[in-house]
Amino acid sequence: MAVGIAQAAWSRRGVLLGAGAALAGCDGFPRDSGGALERIRRERRVRVGAVDHAPWVRLAGGAVDGLEAGLVRAWAATLGAAVGWRAGALDPLSEALHGRELDLLIAGFDEKTPYAPKLALTQPYLSARVDGRRTKRVLAVQPGENALLMSLDTFLLAQEEAALRRRAGAAA
Repeated sequence: MAVGIAQAAWSRRGVLLGAGAALAGCDGFPRDSGGALERIRRERRVRVGAVDHAPWVRLAGGAVDGLEAGLVRAWAATLGAAVGWRAGALDPLSEALHGRELDLLIAGFDEKTPYAPKLALTQPYLSARVDGRRTKRVLAVQPGENALLMSLDTFLLAQEEAALRRRAGAAA
């Protein structure tokens, strides 16, 4: 089992390094259609919608916690940015993301979310058993924000899946 996790981690890193090498000669690729990543770096603030869906996202007393909240905070820190949270229900926050009022939406999505046609989803950051079925967990960004998506994917792919599983308390 440990060998399988190690091989998967090296495989993910290989894909990431290959993509980085392919883009190294490109000027300004990938680009964001709305300039979200550049704005985040300039303003040092990422706007994140959060929907309560434990253990992935927990809302309590005005605080946002859970595995996905921790991932977002750590990613934002790599950009030198603080996180501005907007807690609420999924439909209004999905509309806010689509309307560019938010940069990112965390809601305990899996890769088969019915919202996928309206959102841009990250690569899966974790495969976990939920309600008896294997799911691949993802985050959502604004469609067309390709540099933002690649930045987030790069960060997520570098995370150790076993450690994420322990933090989520999810079954392997």
